[in-house]
Amino acid sequence: MSETDKKEEIALEPLKKLISEGKLGGAIGALLSPSVEDRYSAQLYLLKLYFSMFIYLLSTFCSGKLRFDSPAINDLYLKLCIVIEAALDSPGFEELKKMYHRPFETLLTAGGEADFDIEWECGYGQYYAQIQSKIDEMFILNGSKIFEIEKELNDFFQLATDAIKAYRADTEKVFAGMLKKIDADHPTWKGGDGEKPVATQNVSDKTSQAPTAKRYSTAAGDAVLDKHIVLGKRDGRACLLFNKEVNVYLNQIFIEPQVYNLIHFLYTMRNRESGFKLQEFEARGIVGSKKLVTMHKKAINKLCEKHGVKDIFYKFPEDKWGLNRELDCC
Repeated sequence: MSETDKKEEIALEPLKKLISEGKLGGAIGALLSPSVEDRYSAQLYLLKLYFSMFIYLLSTFCSGKLRFDSPAINDLYLKLCIVIEAALDSPGFEELKKMYHRPFETLLTAGGEADFDIEWECGYGQYYAQIQSKIDEMFILNGSKIFEIEKELNDFFQLATDAIKAYRADTEKVFAGMLKKIDADHPTWKGGDGEKPVATQNVSDKTSQAPTAKRYSTAAGDAVLDKHIVLGKRDGRACLLFNKEVNVYLNQIFIEPQVYNLIHFLYTMRNRESGFKLQEFEARGIVGSKKLVTMHKKAINKLCEKHGVKDIFYKFPEDKWGLNRELDCC
């Protein structure tokens, strides 16, 4: 286990202890030992603390130059989600609960590409900043009441911060190493945002052989949107397949369940309705809010652009949205 992994695991121990002792969930306010009359204020203060950590973790993870799997960071993310969602189930947070939606099922990328940076850039970052701003506003209007928290919980926030910093430092170190390797193999490359050359391998080194690229096949129940776009599920996880080559696809990208539901709904309705207004998706329970629909369609179309395939979503007259009529399925 690397030093980074050790730091991340240490950072999670206090929260694991709280969970094992049953101190999370509906009785989240018990962490602060508040009076029953002031339970709402205590929960609001705790939610403010946890949501700030939630934003810090996501902005660090999604905005970095490089990402790699970290079970410890993913564990921290999931536990923060659990705490936040438990708090939002309490009375007084109904409006926030309607706004909130867990952004990612997992921060692990194994088994397929995960374009966290695109999702964050195309709306998640701004959307969750708005939720944080709403929490801050509620906190101010409630009198900015601050409570003394248990030492182990205070230690957790510090250790979690250290773990996130360690993860960021580790990714930056690996990225710098990659650039150094590229510079060594391609001394004429001056850097920049253009396409970067791939670091070459020493062909005489028999121990370092390039891995065989993965290919992905269609399965029963898949929706073929276009020659180069397939919507489906693999092991219960929603995904898109891009770029057909003979009878297989070059790319498999996991997507959120709500995105799957949104695309699949439009696919089933493609010959009946040309499009739907954003509020109709919300009213049908397909997506939690209009803002989420806007965020998802921007992210998916940018993902399509990245992989060189047709856009999936298209805006029709009267502010209606549906599948792109240039897709083969339409």
